[in-house]
Amino acid sequence: DSLQHGTIALPFVPSSLQIADFFTKAHSISRFCFLVGKLSMLVAAAS
Repeated sequence: DSLQHGTIALPFVPSSLQIADFFTKAHSISRFCFLVGKLSMLVAAAS
């Protein structure tokens, strides 16, 4: 109802910026680091 009256806006988000993809798809190292940064996470160094 609110959407039809224009009180809620649903902006387009390209798949390259959809953080949920982090949990459902395989990623390159650069993409992984980008998404980890968006989630405010740190990558632990392997020992």
